[in-house]
Amino acid sequence: VPDGVLDGWSFGAGVTRTGRSYLATYDGERYHGSGFSSVQAVVAYETRLGDVQARFALNVDNLFDNDDPIVTSYH
Repeated sequence: VPDGVLDGWSFGAGVTRTGRSYLATYDGERYHGSGFSSVQAVVAYETRLGDVQARFALNVDNLFDNDDPIVTSYH
């Protein structure tokens, strides 16, 4: 990338992982809820608008559209 082309731009990503959680014990058997992973990303641009420093950002949660059900209780 030539010098200066990406000046002002920033990029980032992250992963959130929540492990399965204990729900209940029924008839001697333990039941657990679902674990969940999610990926986030950000693209941002910093510039000046007159005398004011400005930052514009696009944040995306659940980048890969994980729509698996999350079990949070057992009956």
